Amino acid sequence: MFKKAILAAAAGSTLIAGGVAAQTATTTTTSTYSVDNSDQVEDNARSGLVAGATAGAIAGGPVGAIVGGAIGATAGNQLTPDTKTVTYVQQNPVRVSPMQGDVVAGYVVPDTVTLTPVPESQFAYVYTDQAPVIVDPQTREVITIVR
Repeated sequence: MFKKAILAAAAGSTLIAGGVAAQTATTTTTSTYSVDNSDQVEDNARSGLVAGATAGAIAGGPVGAIVGGAIGATAGNQLTPDTKTVTYVQQNPVRVSPMQGDVVAGYVVPDTVTLTPVPESQFAYVYTDQAPVIVDPQTREVITIVR
């Protein structure tokens, strides 16, 4: 099934690249976390696959689409926090930091907000007035919202 998705993305991306070579594609997903995160892992992989295949097709045609899709799918999976990380965030609340606008996946947390690292994890977190969120500390982008 995954191979079919890569090939479909490659074929679609090749068509897109032919007609829209000068444009850049962006994929944004809003993700919330539940106890079973298998759906989120699959969604992140799918989003990475499509974005990577599209970028690869624009840069390198059909072969670029296949390579870009594979790399994008792998990268998408790496940004999915595991259950241990989410449990830690839920069990270790920190002071609420109010933020402007809707805090969704991809939202960049302002530099004025202190991020709390999650031990033995690549992630950090912050509690907003809406919900706790898990953040990539390198980019300060919200990865997922914990509900």
